Amino acid sequence: MTTSLRWTETLRVRSFDVASDGLLSLPALAGYLQEAASRHATALEVAFLQVEGRPVFWVLHQLRLQLHRRPAWAETVHVDTWPCGHRGLRALRAYAVRDENGCLLAEGLSAWLLVDPVRRRPVRLPPEVLRLRGEATSPVPPETALPAVPEIPPRWSDTVRVRFSDLDRNGHANNTRYLAWLLDALPDTQRACSLQTLVITFRSEARLNDPVVVESWPLEPNRLRHRFTHSTDRQLLAEALTVWAASN
Repeated sequence: MTTSLRWTETLRVRSFDVASDGLLSLPALAGYLQEAASRHATALEVAFLQVEGRPVFWVLHQLRLQLHRRPAWAETVHVDTWPCGHRGLRALRAYAVRDENGCLLAEGLSAWLLVDPVRRRPVRLPPEVLRLRGEATSPVPPETALPAVPEIPPRWSDTVRVRFSDLDRNGHANNTRYLAWLLDALPDTQRACSLQTLVITFRSEARLNDPVVVESWPLEPNRLRHRFTHSTDRQLLAEALTVWAASN
């Protein structure tokens, strides 16, 4: 294997990647991270694996992001990513996003699982993944426990149905869609604030036509707790924490 354990993906912010304020949207940023991770995994020959003779696929378990500045349309950004070890069944991958001057725009850590496509359950990481230790340090802790959901009705709630355009190659709603649903369910006054920190943990799959309930609770003036559940059986699909600052 000759591919470096550190990968850089250079991207230009496109017009359809920005939000109404002209800055890179959160779902688009998550897509940039996913693209860099996927291309690096392909170069490292760990994107498409078999475990015990069965093909498996990668799913995102947790993503934590620290946002410093959102780039504007037509800016060039450099997404650095590298594997940084593993914890149990989870393979860890770090990110640093910089502008053309080298200033840090965002940083984060992701935890990934290999899943059996028939049983839809995680499997053990194979040796070729365990060897990819990369850099031992990471910009954020490898796993973040979220605070409990308040025992009161949510401040904001919305229900969305998984559409065909939400699906990825694994047949479930892509992780970036949850971020779009999270933002869509918030009022304009909250979206006008500046998102500083995101932690989202994925618990189960949302499939085509599934009704997904998106709920949000304020914990403190600048912190929100979010939950995604299946509308029919209330199965937990994902949960998140966001930290905001007032916009300038």
